[in-house]
Amino acid sequence: MERSPPATLRTEAYLFKTAMGPNKNQMNGLLIRVETMIDADSLEEIAFLSRSPVRVELLHRIERKQAPTCRDLRDDIDASRTTIQRNLKALVDKGWIEKSDNVYICTFTGNLLCSAITELADSIETLHRLEPILEHVSRSDLDLNIQQLHNAKITVATPSNPYAPVNRHVEALQTAHDFRLSTAVVGRDAFEQVWEQTVQNGCDGELVLTNDAFEIVRSDSSYADLYRELLDVDNVELSVYDGDLPYYLGIVDDIVQVGVEDETGVPKALLESDSPAVREWAIAKHETYRCESEPI
Repeated sequence: MERSPPATLRTEAYLFKTAMGPNKNQMNGLLIRVETMIDADSLEEIAFLSRSPVRVELLHRIERKQAPTCRDLRDDIDASRTTIQRNLKALVDKGWIEKSDNVYICTFTGNLLCSAITELADSIETLHRLEPILEHVSRSDLDLNIQQLHNAKITVATPSNPYAPVNRHVEALQTAHDFRLSTAVVGRDAFEQVWEQTVQNGCDGELVLTNDAFEIVRSDSSYADLYRELLDVDNVELSVYDGDLPYYLGIVDDIVQVGVEDETGVPKALLESDSPAVREWAIAKHETYRCESEPI
């Protein structure tokens, strides 16, 4: 008879299933890197909370409010008196809150739990927002902690505005003082902005292109004149990367851009972040590509 698997699983797998569903293609995009294991008792505690939104709300209200009474909590939470009282008792039994002189306070464990719940909720919300990016990249390629992308802005291609990610990318280049770009895809508008900012405005720039992208800018008549002028200035460095780039990566002033496309090469979404941690990651990635490239 086949043995049942142990009642444990990695934190990262649990968070992904909660946030994104069981889709295997989406699972490749998981960014939460937690190597601890969740045992059966911990899973039971998670299930205890998730079965009742009232429990979570009560815990947060008590943690944030100065010693609320049961009446205060009934006024704040849309639930019956019986439901409030039943769940307050359950939280007391767990040792997460205490009742003293008719008021409720969080225990030390309850306070820590509130912080953990908030972080989990933030991670799930961030995963939902990042889904247009995550479905087109693998975890190994976008190896960031999810919390670092909490405030990232996502521009998505839509039927009414299919070029929204490209337009936002070009818009950022228009005001750039310096930039570092690594890309397998080139567009005429973006390449013209690279030319304008470096040749005409004197901005410093680095451009790493894949072989296919380089061949386009070198030989296509709509790019060739701009490309030749780029070669004549000293403030831009061009190089060719002999390999695949999993996404467009740009560091435009203090903003990091990550652009993804579908299997046909159509741009689908653009992520932008001003997080110092994300910028540090992006600089290291770009520098790796640049060092492994052949200067033109």
